[in-house]
Amino acid sequence: MATAENPLLVFVSSVMDKRVEDLSPERDAAVRAIDSLPITRSWAFEYSPASADAVDESYLEKVDECDIFLLILGAELTDPVEREYARAAAFGKRRLVFVQNVDQRSPRATEWLSERHDVKYQRFQGPDDLSDHVQGAVVDEVIKSHRRLNLREKDYEQLVTKLRSEPVTFMVRTIEARELADITATSPELEELYPNFQAWVDGKTVEISGGSANAYVATYGQENAGFALVSDKDPGVRKLSTLYIKPRYQGLGVGPRLLYGVIAQAAHDNIVKIYLTVSEERRDTLEGLLTQFGFFVEGVAGRRYREGSWEWIWSKRLIHGRLRRKQLAKFATRYLLEERGFIVERISRSLYKAHPRYHALGHIAPGINNNLLMAVSTGDADRDFRIARSAAADLACQLLFVSIEPLESEDPDDACICLDGLDLETLFFPLYIERSADGLIIPIRETFVQRLIPPSDQSQFLAPTRVQLRIDNVYYRYPTVYAGLKRGSSLFFYETQRKQGQSRLIGEGKLLQHAVDKPQDLLAEFGRLGVYSLSDLKDVTIRGGPNKGKALALRFGWYREIGSPLALRQIRQVLPTFDPMTARRISPMKVLELRRLAGWNVAPLSFR
Repeated sequence: MATAENPLLVFVSSVMDKRVEDLSPERDAAVRAIDSLPITRSWAFEYSPASADAVDESYLEKVDECDIFLLILGAELTDPVEREYARAAAFGKRRLVFVQNVDQRSPRATEWLSERHDVKYQRFQGPDDLSDHVQGAVVDEVIKSHRRLNLREKDYEQLVTKLRSEPVTFMVRTIEARELADITATSPELEELYPNFQAWVDGKTVEISGGSANAYVATYGQENAGFALVSDKDPGVRKLSTLYIKPRYQGLGVGPRLLYGVIAQAAHDNIVKIYLTVSEERRDTLEGLLTQFGFFVEGVAGRRYREGSWEWIWSKRLIHGRLRRKQLAKFATRYLLEERGFIVERISRSLYKAHPRYHALGHIAPGINNNLLMAVSTGDADRDFRIARSAAADLACQLLFVSIEPLESEDPDDACICLDGLDLETLFFPLYIERSADGLIIPIRETFVQRLIPPSDQSQFLAPTRVQLRIDNVYYRYPTVYAGLKRGSSLFFYETQRKQGQSRLIGEGKLLQHAVDKPQDLLAEFGRLGVYSLSDLKDVTIRGGPNKGKALALRFGWYREIGSPLALRQIRQVLPTFDPMTARRISPMKVLELRRLAGWNVAPLSFR
């Protein structure tokens, strides 16, 4: 049993030879963070006692004994570090990897990092930044493993408390032209991105004044944490000229919140395409973020801004309106394949063979197999997937499986690309897709709204709770009225117990995941999301029946704010018997009517 008297062991691995790289400040910071927790202690080679064992055996034995393996990667990688990591992987140890932002990484370290598909690593800027990340990650990992580690409840509650942040305000706001010079001055690293920085600032100031550009700043506490600037190009086309997050705020969720603000505003303005260029040196930093929001690589441009450099051109298509089930095949053919340069051949009612029109070196050379088989499903996704996978194997094609409903039981392998309705809505936001799944209206207190849901151009108070700056979050409640919900179901939030004014429907999120379980297991699964403590969660557990002692977690994302929140009398135009104090499941048709009432475009898409 893990207690303060019998602490869990966290092995700290990194380059040790200062002639290769001096990571001693980072190692010290990690050790302090681990040892500050009530039930963990660190093991670092420099603090270990003398041993008669061979050096290699002494530290590898500690890898075998540890509960958590923690690796700090800087610019270099050495044989001992690789051996330690391989040993930890072989023994099935839980592994946490922290990668320092450096100007240049050695080819060996770069290659090793590119192969790390087995863990999700966290970037950091310096020792202080690392200390915060290490403490949070170790606590998260211990909580997730509370059953395996046989964690006592009082120790569990102590660790949950450790996840609470200091009170701070956060907001994404639009800035005026006169503010641009002062805000960019707080981020001197921006100058490295533009050859003539001052001329760039002056030009963008003029564009903002003239209304052809807008700038956004993310403010964390009293400091500017991130900056974005957009410029309108052709009608309906918007360029994201700048997306920059200060290094110390990377990994906190500032970037996703800032980028989502840009996309949500573009949707409001009826923009149909957003694009940006990313220099090769920044690609590794931004690729994950852009992919998460549905951007894809549209091309590569050499010497676009300076000699000896190249830029990756990323774009996102915004589609306004409602996709009917019967339109899925035509939609996927056009927007997933033809617009991305594929030649498409229909081979059956639901199967399409496709190959790219061009290869990077010109026309596709004979013998190069870039064939895709796209299968489209509007019914039983699991059954259709099994059929499509067999057909793709027969045709020696990679499978692209596109469905309205999510896969429930089938487990696709790495050779398959699977996109369901929620994936398509993410790629083409603000697209709305007809589903057979029900939605849900959830009453939520104003105090929880302020912590869970990002308002536009308003300061959000991040109270000392488990909330994290992310575009997804978790709302916990009694495990009732969740039958019929699926991934992608609409969740409408009805704000209650307001300090001023009447209760109202304020926005809609998309259900990413739901789970019914005991409070400890829900907190373990959803990490820092949500605003409930362990005791709060116990208050929403059900007292009897098959779910006795359990609560419901609803993880949601892609929250969309209603410009003019809906009053009770308006909601009752759609749902005459709506009770504002009770969660209510609603049919797909009523979801559509509520979206129409919110003023969102739900007109059926048309294809010429």
